[in-house]
Amino acid sequence: MSPELFGLHNNAEINTNQLVSERLLQNILNVQPRIVTDIIGKSIEDIYEEKALFIQSKIPIFFDLEILEMKYGSN
Repeated sequence: MSPELFGLHNNAEINTNQLVSERLLQNILNVQPRIVTDIIGKSIEDIYEEKALFIQSKIPIFFDLEILEMKYGSN
């Protein structure tokens, strides 16, 4: 249903969707085991970090940040 039916601005739907997404992600984090290790002794956080670093290594670098910082500063 459109938020306008209830006399609300269109942004009300955006806000509602953000809140629902935030609650969903928070619930997922709440049910995640805290201190769990797999068969090889790595924690869940270590496994996630390895996967994130692997994915990050596959993303091409579009800008050389060191050259940009030297040219334009770090601001």
